Amino acid sequence: MRQQSFSSPLWKERQARDYRKAHGLCFYCAEKFEPGHAEKCLKRPKAQLTALALNDLDVQLTDEVLHQLAVEDSMAEQFGHLSLNALSSAADTNCIKLRALVQNKVLLILIDSGSSHSFVSSTFV
Repeated sequence: MRQQSFSSPLWKERQARDYRKAHGLCFYCAEKFEPGHAEKCLKRPKAQLTALALNDLDVQLTDEVLHQLAVEDSMAEQFGHLSLNALSSAADTNCIKLRALVQNKVLLILIDSGSSHSFVSSTFV
């Protein structure tokens, strides 16, 4: 048997736990622990899910910020978004490369969700 340390701040709790374990008692309410007791025990903590969501949605939107957003939105409408995958032809998991045969000519098709528009070579057309 291990030697008890009375200098620990939890020595009383340790004694209570060891006594209840040795006598088959519930750790929480000290009643006889038997099948089904865990569901009936009122002092036993119930399983729960706690979630904490953090976001930055509490930002103050000033007139200046709203104006800048409107300018960016209008520029995005005027100019297309071309992803880096489409520019570099790099193999990536977010895009799919397909080869198609159109009037006996091979066409390389890049399906990329990061681009806003589809582009076709004028020489191919």
